[in-house]
Amino acid sequence: MTAVWWLLMLLNLTRKTETCLLEKDEIVWKSQRGAYLVIPGHKSKNHQPLFQPLTEYSKLLLQLVLKHSGGSPWVMPGRVKPGDKPKPLFQRTGVPGSRVSRRIGAKVSPHDLRHTVATVLGELDIEPHVIDALQNHRLPRSTDVTGTYNDALVWAYFDQKRAALERWHQHLDKKILKGRLKAHIRQAVEGKKEFEEAMKLNMKLGPRSAAHKLAMKRRATAGARQRIPA
Repeated sequence: MTAVWWLLMLLNLTRKTETCLLEKDEIVWKSQRGAYLVIPGHKSKNHQPLFQPLTEYSKLLLQLVLKHSGGSPWVMPGRVKPGDKPKPLFQRTGVPGSRVSRRIGAKVSPHDLRHTVATVLGELDIEPHVIDALQNHRLPRSTDVTGTYNDALVWAYFDQKRAALERWHQHLDKKILKGRLKAHIRQAVEGKKEFEEAMKLNMKLGPRSAAHKLAMKRRATAGARQRIPA
C-alpha cells in the first residue's frame, strides 16, 4: 500500500497522519459542494478541521482503494488477527520514504512532497492564501471573535481550493505524466508490486536469494544516480 499512501498525499495534499487515519465516513461523495474529504480537528496537526475537495483523479483513487478495504471502517486498514478490533495501516515515514528514495535516486519525505507541491502551485499562479488553505496551515486566532471568523474561513476558500486542485491534477497528468495519471493510479492499487514482493522475499530467503540480488541491484542503481554530478 506504499504507493497508494504516497498518491493519496500527493493528490489530496493531506499530512501523513491525516492520510493514514482516513475513515470511510469522512468521505462525502455527494453534496451541493461536490465530493470532498473531512479531516476532523482531532486528527490534524494544528487541531483545525480540513474540508478538502476531491477531483476526478482523487475520487478514482479512493474508489479503487475502497474495493480492497473490506468491512473495515478505515480507508487503508491494517492487518489484524481474528477477533481484534480493526485498525488503520499506519505507515511510518522511514520505510516508504526510503523505498521511494531508492526508486528515484534522491532522498524524499512526505514533508518534502508538500513543499514541492506548494512550489508548483505557486508556479501555477495559485494565490498563497489558497495554498495555505489546501495544506491546512494554521489560521491566526487572537480572540474569540476572530476565532469564530476563522472557523468560517475553513469553508470560505472551498471553491478556490477545488479550482486549485483541479489545476494541479491537470498539470500533474498532462505536463508531468503525459496523460498517464489514471494509469499510475490503477497501477498503484491494482498492479503487480514486483519491488515490494522482492523485498518480502529478501527478508524470508536471505542474502543468497534472487530477491536479495534484485533489491541490492536496484539500490546500487539508485546510489549511482545520486553520485552523478548535476
